[in-house]
Parts: sequence; structure tokens; C-alpha cells
Amino acid sequence: MTDSSATRQEEEQTPLSPLAIGSGSQNPLKQASSLRKQLLEAFSQYDAIAKRIKNLETPGPGSSQEKVQIAIANRATLFLQRNMFPLQVGVRRKRALI
Repeated sequence: MTDSSATRQEEEQTPLSPLAIGSGSQNPLKQASSLRKQLLEAFSQYDAIAKRIKNLETPGPGSSQEKVQIAIANRATLFLQRNMFPLQVGVRRKRALI
């Protein structure tokens, strides 16, 4: 297998697959940075989907469907806030060490 096909295979893996985590050929800092980037991309996709759900047409204002869509968007925002904060703290620590 050539280096370019191996790289392409790694890019096609799911963001948190065990194969993406444990090759051991990268140093831990580069590996953590790569995983952080994959997580941020996944969170970005999650946010985009939540916004699309929120913006779907509803039968009318105040309908149960509209309430569910708003609840999904609110929970998605809360999830992202809770789970992205540790990623931001890690960046601050890294910058403090440099």
C-alpha cells in the first residue's frame, strides 16, 4: 500500500474510530491535535444538522412539532457547549506550555 492510499484510508475513517486513534506512528501531541480537529468537525456537522431541524417548516406557530424542533436545537446547543469546553481548555493549556 502506498503512502497516499494509506493517508486517504485514514481520512475516510469515522472521526472516533479506534484505527484513527492508535497507530502509534505519530507523537502524542500531533495525535491529540488530529483527534481534536476531527471532534470539532463532528461537532460542526452536529450543529448544522440541529439548525436544519430547527428551521424545518411547521404546521403553524406554537405547534407541537415546532416545540420539538426548538427543544432539539436547545439540547444540541447545550450538548455542544458542554462538550466543546474541554477542547478549548486543552488548547489554552497547550498555549500556556509553549
